[in-house]
This record gives sequence, structure tokens and C-alpha cells, in this order.
Amino acid sequence: MHRMKYSFATAVVSMGLLLGCWKGRVALFQAGDPDPVQVYPVSITLLPPADQKALEDKIAIGSAAELTTLLEDLLS
Repeated sequence: MHRMKYSFATAVVSMGLLLGCWKGRVALFQAGDPDPVQVYPVSITLLPPADQKALEDKIAIGSAAELTTLLEDLLS
């Protein structure tokens, strides 16, 4: 039996991940699930208002590269 290997990038797109906020922190969600997959140690109150609003509305993640870029911007 041949097993298919999936990359992280494939998983990101197929899972429908969203970057948002949870209990005042930056968090990663799977679409349709109210509980985060991952919570990051960044309070959204430390971010510019435009970023706070985008996270409150949730940002759809289209690729692993996009997720990496967004996290680097928000966590730095």
C-alpha cells in the first residue's frame, strides 16, 4: 500500500486555518472550530488597531508561507 505524504503547506490549505484572537491573544483556528489549534504568547492589545481588527474578524490562511509571514509580523 502506497502512503501519500502531505506537506505542512497542504495541511494548512486543506484544514482551512484562520488566524484570530482567543482570550486576548493571537491564535490559530481550524475553520468552524471555536477552540484554537494554537495560542501564541502575544496580547492583541500590543498590536496596532488595524491588526487587532483583522484578528478579531479572523484572517484566512492560504498557505504555510502566508501563515509564517503573518506570525513573524505579529510576533516580532
